Amino acid sequence: MNWLIEYILYINMADIDTWKRFVEEGDELYNYMVNSFNYMIHGNLIKHFDVEIGIYPMISNIDAIKEKYFYDIQKEIIPWIHTQGKDLFDYNNWIPFRDPDVLTTMFLGYRKMFQFKQYIFQLTITSQCNNEACHNCKIGDSIANKHFGVALYGWIEENKINIQPRDTMALLEDNIMPDKYWFWERKYCTGR
Repeated sequence: MNWLIEYILYINMADIDTWKRFVEEGDELYNYMVNSFNYMIHGNLIKHFDVEIGIYPMISNIDAIKEKYFYDIQKEIIPWIHTQGKDLFDYNNWIPFRDPDVLTTMFLGYRKMFQFKQYIFQLTITSQCNNEACHNCKIGDSIANKHFGVALYGWIEENKINIQPRDTMALLEDNIMPDKYWFWERKYCTGR
């Protein structure tokens, strides 16, 4: 029984250490955005932009959404980013989220959600690309790979209040993510 307790303590400590690393990396990404915002968006293009799954890894149709809407999402999110004004640069509107595919990596997520058609996305900042899929990496872009992207949280269905497919989260006014979900990752990693 003692080995089980030691293992649980080890896992919890690993998550606390992971969270500390996520916070440090999140601060680096946030500071990069504040200081390099004008370099992150180039007219109607975000270099290294990607559409990924959010915190719910069961959304398996992300590839179909990317194939059909990738450029349309990017085209619509650029003016949306510009409309965020000072909220975009408010440190309290950004928090690290664990990548659901690779639990030791993170993305920095914005609190206000972006809606494209029926899909709900979170604006993200990440520091790495899928080099095999990124057009900018393929052409040998030497600029840092820190970039905006979006993470899919789900979609809105007619006559439903909550975001599908999990039917758990209803956005607040102005498409703000509720506290319960906003602070979930911190609570998971630190217990607080």
